[in-house]
Amino acid sequence: LASAQSLPARTTGAAPALSVVSVAGKATGSDRAALLTAGDVVAAGDDLRVGTGAAIALVTESGDRVSVGETSRLGVSLDRAGQLVLALAEGTVDLEVRTGRTVLVRWLDFEVLARAGRMALAAQGGRCTARLQEGTGRLLRPGGQTAELAKGQEITFP
Repeated sequence: LASAQSLPARTTGAAPALSVVSVAGKATGSDRAALLTAGDVVAAGDDLRVGTGAAIALVTESGDRVSVGETSRLGVSLDRAGQLVLALAEGTVDLEVRTGRTVLVRWLDFEVLARAGRMALAAQGGRCTARLQEGTGRLLRPGGQTAELAKGQEITFP
């Protein structure tokens, strides 16, 4: 976690994944002692924790937006192709994928792909719900089974 003003020169594989646009309440990155503020950069490998009554809005360099709701835990990483991968442990995340790229959200052994649109996910009490608001989406179940998501469709798993 670094301030945008104190970032080192960019190197391959070390590019920041997300920039903090706004924070309401308390949210931390991997350094639990430091509260996140607008302008901070969340890099691949960071884990976000958002407190009760709090929320955080983030944006990728390509303009995709990620909003994380209260009492959420979310890991941030990039795959080999540079695709954003979010690991939702609990809480809520809303995605607005504007670039035509794909954002992957993992929950347990399930993966949800969001492409060029908006999707909301909520994980609580051993269940996760994904709702596709626009664009395209796909649920990848353990064992390789897939389910395409239609606009307006909500699916709860496992």
